[in-house]
Amino acid sequence: MYRLLWFQHLSKAAGTTVIELAQQNGEQFYPRHSNANPRNEDGALIRLWELDPTALTAFVDDCQSKGVTFVATEWGSPLFEVLAADERVLLLTSLRDPVERFLSSYYYSYYRGDTSCPTPLSYLGTDWIYSHPNYYTRVFSRQYATDHTVDRSDFECARAQLALFDHCLIIERENAFGRLTEALGWSHLSIHANPTRLNAWQVLKMLLKGRIHLLLRRILHPRHRPPAEVIAHLREQNDWDEQLYRQLRTD
Repeated sequence: MYRLLWFQHLSKAAGTTVIELAQQNGEQFYPRHSNANPRNEDGALIRLWELDPTALTAFVDDCQSKGVTFVATEWGSPLFEVLAADERVLLLTSLRDPVERFLSSYYYSYYRGDTSCPTPLSYLGTDWIYSHPNYYTRVFSRQYATDHTVDRSDFECARAQLALFDHCLIIERENAFGRLTEALGWSHLSIHANPTRLNAWQVLKMLLKGRIHLLLRRILHPRHRPPAEVIAHLREQNDWDEQLYRQLRTD
């Protein structure tokens, strides 16, 4: 039987690792894609989260006709209730501790030059929704407006959407990736590493590309654990995500 694995990719929550595992295990991606996010023949991103039920089902039909077995969505949430009702589709996502995810997002953006915020706390709420409080809840409740204040109704919506998923990978769980590969019938398990520590090859590449200012950021501002009061503040700001994460981790 045909099976399409649909992965909701959350920023800095081991999404690239999951996509690499899919590739290692022979999953077929859309003919044109960016990190498993489908693109059309003109190279434009297919905005799957904007499709109505009929169009979304037609896209799954298209994937079946092309032999595509793995699709990722990263910049929006499709109609999960439509996908969950389609017996051909398996829904998958991966989450990590909300504060750890936020800190990883900050350092990734800071070292790439996407933000000039000098501290994680100053980065909060400055970029797209992945820098805003309650990122998970925003994604699964489809609340993309950055001026929106997440409330209980958004939390309940996000929780209901996540309940539709066949597999929810919590990366802090023991042997989380091993369990996932077993559940999906995968055999290869080569975990992707994306360290923030510099090595000689990274230094050379940055020098050759003229990115000395970014190299200095890594040297002068190495990643470190914020003070306990900052961590506490971030957890308070991400109260709905904290609840989602705790519930999913204990399920």
